[in-house]
Amino acid sequence: MMADRNPSAAGGRYRRYRAPQATGATLIDPPAGGLLEALAANRRSSDAGQPSRLGLSRDAVRAARAELLRLAYDYTRQFCDVPRPGPAAADGPIILSGHQPDLFHPGVWFKNFALDRLAKASGGVGVHLLIDSDLCRTPSILCPTGDPASPRVVSVPYDRAGPVVPWEQRGVADPEVLGAFGRRVAATLDGLIDRPLAAAMQQDLNEAAAATGNLGQALSRARRRVESRWGVTTLELPLSAVCDSPAMGLFRLAATQDTAFADAYNRALADYRVAHKLRSAAQPMPDLACGEDWCERPFWLWTADNPRRRPLFVHGAGPAAGSDSGCLLSDHEGGEWRLASTGDRPAGLKVRTRALMTTLFARLCLGDLFLHGIVVLRPA
Repeated sequence: MMADRNPSAAGGRYRRYRAPQATGATLIDPPAGGLLEALAANRRSSDAGQPSRLGLSRDAVRAARAELLRLAYDYTRQFCDVPRPGPAAADGPIILSGHQPDLFHPGVWFKNFALDRLAKASGGVGVHLLIDSDLCRTPSILCPTGDPASPRVVSVPYDRAGPVVPWEQRGVADPEVLGAFGRRVAATLDGLIDRPLAAAMQQDLNEAAAATGNLGQALSRARRRVESRWGVTTLELPLSAVCDSPAMGLFRLAATQDTAFADAYNRALADYRVAHKLRSAAQPMPDLACGEDWCERPFWLWTADNPRRRPLFVHGAGPAAGSDSGCLLSDHEGGEWRLASTGDRPAGLKVRTRALMTTLFARLCLGDLFLHGIVVLRPA
């Protein structure tokens, strides 16, 4: 697990992280005992930092933090009993983590408990972001079955397969499949595990599915209720709610109108490839495509009528200085929308950050520390 530190402290150098090979070994950087120190260092750096970040003034950043805590509390308290952040919480430590709203493995789940412990130790608030802009590809988990002498792995579905769309748009296709998930996992694990967690959380899963009609929210709410029974008090919030917030609207407008944005993004990717000796232009992700009239930006867009995720392109260099005409957006598939200079999004259009923009905005504008990474479990 890795916790980010002050981005400017890296000095353009990239550290290499390698998963440990020994069974039960962990990699935590900085070491667990240094997380509070890293958090304090980030907060000192933030207090002495620039008057604006990503196009947002210091007042706007504070408003974004307060809005994050308000939205996360209002969302989480719908299904968990969690403490309300106090009036000064936006000025205190905010620690973030994030993952897709599916049933992730224990190596990812580990971060949620580290988040809770660090928030309590620092007197701050922990917020787990549900990255519901990612795609729901295969609604199933892999389970061991057989006997200890000759185990094998099989797939157990928690919903019927359907179109590959963002989690935000993914409803429950077959309630009967979801309702039988715990029982099927228990039958698959028979002889290996007596009381699987999937069976114990089935009622939570059924209630969350009935309340939301969304597959990702059903899975994540059921998982969060389990955490609550184990003493976890962190908040959760779908990334879609962050992307629809006023602060993100201002950042999105700045990113689409800034003609140097794509160049800076592509230069950073090129620097990373050189540092890590990567020859593929697709790693760690492709450059933004820019032509004479249109330039790609690191956001996704889709509509409720067409929930397939597409890249976002902005026309030309944006509006002239002082213009109130906004930007012209396109998916290069026939759809065009105008983004108002106020930062509002066109009705019906979903604009969501891609991975790098999600962590950039979260680390610079929303939180003081972001927990990344997974724990790798290896057989003995």
